[in-house]
Amino acid sequence: MKYLLHLAQTQLDFRRAELQSLASLNGICVNLDRYTDQSPFLVVELEGEIQAKRLVERAILCKAIYELLGQGTSKKDLHKDVAKSLILCVSCLDLP
Repeated sequence: MKYLLHLAQTQLDFRRAELQSLASLNGICVNLDRYTDQSPFLVVELEGEIQAKRLVERAILCKAIYELLGQGTSKKDLHKDVAKSLILCVSCLDLP
């Protein structure tokens, strides 16, 4: 699952190191290749909500984490991506 991290705009040199340390501490494999000091946002892939919570619960420089349901360069692209994500989520449910 994709998650959007909202990072603080302070201590830019420490944000990546903090995330790497917290991931290592919690045994979470996370790819931070898309990280940049130029943006307060970072998209990461995690196994689920439990990993997301563990990654940021002790973070100082992470303001919030959100499940990313979709993304796009236009409103139409975003709507299509979100609809696709919701269809996938519903198909994973064990409904009678």
